[in-house]
Amino acid sequence: MSDPLLTPYRLKHLELRNRIFSSAHGPADAEGGMPTDRYRLYHEEKAKGGVALTMTAGSAVVAQDSPPPFGNLHAYDDAAERMQAGGIDGIELQSYGHLFDAWWSPGTNRRSDEWGSDFDNRLRFPWLVLEAVRERVGPDFIVGLRIFLEETVPGGFDLDTGMEILRLLEASGLIDFINVAKCSIHNDVELTSIVPIHGMASAPMLDFAGRVRQDTTLPVLHAAKIDDVATARHAIAEGRLDLVGMTRAQIADPHLVNKIIEGRESEIWPCVGATYCLDRIYEAGEALCLHNAATSREATMPHVIERATAQRRVVLVATGGLPQLPGLESGADLVSSSWDVLGGDVTPTGSVPFFDDNGTHSAMSAAEMIARSGRDLEIVTPERMLGIEVGGMNHAPYARAFNETDTRITLSQRLLSVRPKAGRLCVEIGSNHSAHRAVRHVDHVVVDHGTQPLAELYFDLKPQSSNLGAVDYGALMEGRTQQLVRNAAGMFQLMRIGDAVASRNVHGAVLTHCAWSKTSDRLLIVSGEGVENEQSRCQPPRWHRLCRVAFTE
Repeated sequence: MSDPLLTPYRLKHLELRNRIFSSAHGPADAEGGMPTDRYRLYHEEKAKGGVALTMTAGSAVVAQDSPPPFGNLHAYDDAAERMQAGGIDGIELQSYGHLFDAWWSPGTNRRSDEWGSDFDNRLRFPWLVLEAVRERVGPDFIVGLRIFLEETVPGGFDLDTGMEILRLLEASGLIDFINVAKCSIHNDVELTSIVPIHGMASAPMLDFAGRVRQDTTLPVLHAAKIDDVATARHAIAEGRLDLVGMTRAQIADPHLVNKIIEGRESEIWPCVGATYCLDRIYEAGEALCLHNAATSREATMPHVIERATAQRRVVLVATGGLPQLPGLESGADLVSSSWDVLGGDVTPTGSVPFFDDNGTHSAMSAAEMIARSGRDLEIVTPERMLGIEVGGMNHAPYARAFNETDTRITLSQRLLSVRPKAGRLCVEIGSNHSAHRAVRHVDHVVVDHGTQPLAELYFDLKPQSSNLGAVDYGALMEGRTQQLVRNAAGMFQLMRIGDAVASRNVHGAVLTHCAWSKTSDRLLIVSGEGVENEQSRCQPPRWHRLCRVAFTE
């Protein structure tokens, strides 16, 4: 039986080899409003990986006075015509929290003249734009619309209105497909409903898209957390969609389609919905994947690393770290760590201040657990904002939890001391900004101060290594082989990565792992889960015993 995902599809004049597409998004790879080699290679990798259709220039700037907030491409000089001249097969216009739907929504268009006031007038401006686009590109160029057909916010238009707009669009002949969704994107909360993150429902709008497809002859595309092959296959097999968007899934693995074709679905790097990709755009101006370091680094890091045949040389110590406590004037033995809470070793009761000067998911997740358990929680941080290392997309569900549980948020304050008093704990907090101190009488104190490296093994192995643990960082960043020799009698090159070096996030550990994989003939990876290499995976009773066996086998 043929795979529904691999059946061809004809979109106007365009013959697509399968049903999987990558929806438009802006990975922040533009310079001066123009695409770069990095941007080209990012899309090329998806083409190599078998995708039927990839869309570029997500949220392109269409007006000269509209600032590009995250390296957007500029499309205001001659919007559609330039793209047609550049050999692109078609364009998709946005009516998706952008100007079109803002114009035809009664919640945002409150004009009382001929450009507003009633349904027909609210449609006037978008229609004129669509007519102008079609006039410039001609009848054969593909023009689609990414469109909200229902605004699930007060004052927005309902589904009946959205379907009436769709019927008018279909009758006009101005567009050739729709990429459909509902909701709005006025704030982070609404944005996470259309781009759901981990812990949220998979494919939340698939049934909605399927209902729309039943009522239109236009091809229906859709993308919203369809991150696994089984769901995508169901969407096509059951007639919910004509083309299924697996955008973040292909950020995690741009070769996803080829692995389906070759019967290697079990080898697909899954998208876990961490949405580090979007958060990284907003926080640092580049789209990176939490666990595929090669994404957006195609120029220097391959997605496929060939199996090495040379003799083993490089040992990577990835032993991680353990929670470290903040420097307190007194009472360090009276506090628990976020790891204690997340691991279930400690269940705080009563009144709980949570001191966080790490600002990552470990702190926010532990705090959410405490808040949801009904405790009286106060989060104290020395930063100017809560969860400073957590991006806006991931911040939304944490903020919801803290709001619904009446959690108090105290900024620009730090934990100074803890001492027992009358069966409870007396806590002092203060600030970097003044000498003032405040006192809390509480029942439990939880802290998150990052991790301290578990580096004992690394330092034990250094004398046996040829490089004595030294790293040529220039070679590492450029993808060149490590050549440092500081001990001619050494049996191997030694490096450490991740939290074994310093407290950092998952992507940092994965990046260094992949960088070493690329520049090394063969790796032996010593991690917190044991030793993993091309031949073995085992759980050691003791680190040193296992390492001696591994090096002499």
